[in-house]
Amino acid sequence: MTRLALGAVVGLAVGVVVGAALSVRADETPSEQTITLAVDAGLDPWDLQGAANTVGLSPADYLAHVDEWIAVGESPNTDGGLAHGWPIGGALGQRIFCIEAIESRHGAAMWNPVPWYGQHAQGWLGWLPTTARSVGVTIGNRWSEWQGAAFMLAHGRGREFFGVAAGLC
Repeated sequence: MTRLALGAVVGLAVGVVVGAALSVRADETPSEQTITLAVDAGLDPWDLQGAANTVGLSPADYLAHVDEWIAVGESPNTDGGLAHGWPIGGALGQRIFCIEAIESRHGAAMWNPVPWYGQHAQGWLGWLPTTARSVGVTIGNRWSEWQGAAFMLAHGRGREFFGVAAGLC
């Protein structure tokens, strides 16, 4: 009886893991709707799908959340944001632009007077000095901060930004 129960638990666990892996893989391929949304927004469909997967939103919901943080008149376009002075374009640039809006209001508040773990968040993206050092970021240099954010997002550390952790970016 114990072997039967143990076998059922192991079988269930394997089934859940394999099922989750298959569903994650299926979500990585852009659907026709995602391709249409991406083309309309001037984005790469794979970038849009990847950004949406990262935050656990549908591509349409992801674009809606990103649009909340883009200033009036700065909708996504074929240049991916580079013409607006963004250091990185495309869906990744939109995501980092969203983080920047939350962390510093696009440079209007580049120092948080409230300490976090004894440090003050600083710069365009609200870096803690120890985190900035860990990824080679020069706080106050927008290009450096965006490159550091791109590195963190690519390496599973995006949730260290409030906007990502809260599901806003």
